[in-house]
Parts: sequence; C-alpha cells; structure tokens
Amino acid sequence: MSPEATGIVIGSSIAFLGGIVNVIVNAIVQVKNTRRAKEAEERKHYRELMFNAALEHWKHDYTDPNRRPPLEQYISRMYAFYAAFVDEDFDPAKVKDKVDVYKLLSEIHKDKIERKDSANGAT
Repeated sequence: MSPEATGIVIGSSIAFLGGIVNVIVNAIVQVKNTRRAKEAEERKHYRELMFNAALEHWKHDYTDPNRRPPLEQYISRMYAFYAAFVDEDFDPAKVKDKVDVYKLLSEIHKDKIERKDSANGAT
C-alpha cells in the first residue's frame, strides 16, 4: 500500500472515530438533560399536589373563620412538611431538622391563634 493510501485510511479512521465519540458524548448529555427535566417536572407536580392538598385541607379543616390561620402561613407550614419528604437528598438527620422546623412553625401558628382568641374574648 502506498504512503498516500495509508494516510487516507488513517485520516478517515480518525474522522470516523471522532464522529463515533461525538455521537456518544451527545447521547450522554441528552440523557442527563432529559433526566433532569423529568425530575424537575416531578418536583413541580408534587409541589402542585401539596399546594392543592393544603388548600383543600385549609378549607375543610378550619370551618370556623376565627380559628382559621392565614392561608400564607398554612401553606408555608405545609411546604416545610412537604420539603422534609420530597427533598433531593433524603437523609434522616435532615428530615429530623425539617420536622423540627415544621413543629416550630406549628407552635408559632398555635400561639397566634391563642392570642387571637384571647383578643376576641374566647376561652
């Protein structure tokens, strides 16, 4: 085989291998992007479910308007609870911390309701 033919074969082999590597790298990147988009969509769906469930719970559980917490407070408490269980890095220690935050938010809410009741003259 002549040196020119050998150069052409080597050059075309390198170009072919470069094309194969390019296709593989692009496929890996595309799979990662698709996975990230799917996870983001799932998180968005879970957030929507949490907000809808919190709103319905708020409507039905707090029928007495004097004891009904502000919706923003209630949703923030529910989001703290939701975040403890749907977080990306689910770790028992972190869940304990988040549940403690949820309990703290519940206590704050309970104190506000008690102050509201005492201001209204209720016992």
